Order: sequence, then C-alpha cells, then structure tokens
Amino acid sequence: MNLLIKRGRRFGIASAILLAASASAPALAAKQAFVTSIADSGILGNWADAGGNVGLAAGDAICVARATAANLPNPGDYVAWLSDSTNDAYCRIHGFNGTKANLCGQATLPAGAGPWQRVDGTPFMAVIERAIEGDVYMPLSLDEFGATVNNQRLYTGTTPDGTVTDLHCGNWLIDDDVRVGSTSQTYPGWTQVAGRAFCNSGRLACMQKGAGPALSLPPSGGKQAFITRELSTGNLGTSPLAGGNSGLAAADAICRNSAQAANLYEPQSYKAYIAAGSNPAARFQNDGPWFRLDGVRFADDFAQISSGFVRAPLNLTETGLYRNSFVNYAWTGVDNNGSFGVNCSGWNASSGAGWTSLPEANGPRWPRSYLDSVGCSLLQALYCLSDSDLLFRYGFD
Repeated sequence: MNLLIKRGRRFGIASAILLAASASAPALAAKQAFVTSIADSGILGNWADAGGNVGLAAGDAICVARATAANLPNPGDYVAWLSDSTNDAYCRIHGFNGTKANLCGQATLPAGAGPWQRVDGTPFMAVIERAIEGDVYMPLSLDEFGATVNNQRLYTGTTPDGTVTDLHCGNWLIDDDVRVGSTSQTYPGWTQVAGRAFCNSGRLACMQKGAGPALSLPPSGGKQAFITRELSTGNLGTSPLAGGNSGLAAADAICRNSAQAANLYEPQSYKAYIAAGSNPAARFQNDGPWFRLDGVRFADDFAQISSGFVRAPLNLTETGLYRNSFVNYAWTGVDNNGSFGVNCSGWNASSGAGWTSLPEANGPRWPRSYLDSVGCSLLQALYCLSDSDLLFRYGFD
C-alpha cells in the first residue's frame, strides 16, 4: 500500500478525499464546482445567461448555462454559491430555500451536501458541514472549461459558515456594495475576504447541489511539504522544538522535530522556507516538486514559487489540520520574488516585526500576505519543505 494512503488513515487527513467508493457499489459521479469563465455586474439579471431571471434564480441559470456550454455532466444540478436576505447558500447547496436559522425550512438542519472536486478532478472541499469549519482543500480557480482563473473576485454575499453577509448587491438586483470571495484562497477567503467591493464586475462559484460520493485522490509518492502545527513568536529559539538553536537553525529544527513526531519520510531533510537576509531557496540542495500530506501538489519548483503563484496553498499541518488566517499566519520574511524583508532581527526577537504568509492563499504574492508585517510577539507557524534528493519512496512506513 502506498505511503500517503497509509499516512492519511493514520492521521485522519482529509478522509473524505482519500477514500474511494466501494468497488462493489455502482459508480456515482463526483460533485463538481467551477468559477464562471464570464465576469459581469452584480445585477445578475443583466447577464447574458440569466435567461430572463433575476436575483438568485439568475445566478442559478447562469451556472446551468455555463455547465451546459462546457458539456459538464448533469448541468441542471448546478446552483450558484450565493446568499440573499432570505436564503443562505448553505441551504441552497442542499437544494432548499431559507436560512440556517430556520433550518432551511426543514424539521432539522440539512447536512451532507458535497464533497466537491474541481473540473480537473482535484479536490475542492469536503462535505459542507466540514467545509464551513475549514476543510477546503484547493482554491476554486478553474472555470467550467478547466482554464485557470487566478486572483479574481467571486460574488458570494456569503460568510464562511454559509450564511448571508450584510452586503449582497441588494439581493443581486441593484448596483450596491457586496462581500466577495477570491479564486486564490481556500477557507475562509474563498467565500469572504476582508473589506467590501463594488458590484461592477465579478464571477460566480457554481456547485452541484446535494450529496455525492467520497472523492479519490491518488497519492503522489513525491517530496512533501507542510505548515507546522507548532506556533512560535518571531524569536524562534524559544520554541520547545527548537532544540536550543536560534534563528534559521531554530526554524529548521522546528520543521525536523515536527516531521519526526509525525513519522514523515526523512524528517531530517526538512528545512523551513524562511528568510533572514537571503533568498531561502539558496538554502536547499534540491528542487521540487513538493506535495502536501493529502497528496495535493503544492509547487512544481522554486521557479514557480518565485512567480508568486503556487499550485495549492500550503495549509495542511504534519498532523492533518487545515490552517487558515483565522488562527494564524506563517513566518516567512520573504516576498514572492525571493527578496527578503523584515524578519524579527533574524528570527531572534519577539519585538519588532516580520513578514508573514496567508496559509489559505496560493497567490498572487506567495508567500507574502497582504499585510506588510506583523508583530514578532505573535504566535505564527512555519512552512517546511523536504530537501530530500529522492523523488519517490513507495513502501515507506
């Protein structure tokens, strides 16, 4: 049995995406999701694909039309991930109207919609009750034709828990303000990023409603990367996992001790992707690709990292927890082009400031977040990449 399958079971990592349906049962089509290839105003009835509908009905008609244009299976099952003043996206994704507060009009609150994959077959997010708690695996950055749509606004009017926000283009009827998500983030930013936006141009997130089969993800067998469960101030030597080291040596020790405790392959090969006066890529002997512990490809190589967009957020810890900025950021001290910046005095101080990264983002300036810096007294995680010269290690346990 392959390493990642075994490790996924051991740690409970994304069990919904690592378990395939029974071979004896009829194969069911996985639920899919995409972002529309077309952007238009928040007055959804004005879209060419609205079919004479307005508001939420227009959003759903747009999704069905886009799925039909791309010859996706069961196009009539798609609804837009949208809320308005009387309907929450959480309810709509189950096929009901109403709000979570009124149980979507049912005797009990519906559950079990999803999980979803993107149109390229990679996992998007878990069943809805887990997704609203943080289990979103990849940004929804592919349109109905499979083309990449990075760093674009998604009309949602929906909070991370699937309920309506305060701004939604006046129920998607007028040119007002709106809360939006991003095609370059997982939880929570995929559905709501900070601030407000105008209703002049945005895309829709389209998802098939109802429950579907568990998703299957072939393990990679490649070099691994993770974000640490351990959090530390900018004075990394104070971490109990630093082993008496300081600065960059403390960062590497935290990564290696975290990998050792999680029984990862070649734990002493791990190094922190963090800067203290030079490009962190220069500290590695070997290039990518790297994969998260759930098998999702994180980055092809350092050239891709330097481009500002990686394939997937590095948001999964060595213990199987999906991180997000509601909880913490990651210390990096580096911009997307490898240039270095503020770094808590070489990661030796709990005063001053250091550059950080959003765990849920895969761009556009990965690994630097939209914040220039945060205080070094705050607890943050680290990104850890294997520097092993082995690409494959099947059978390791």
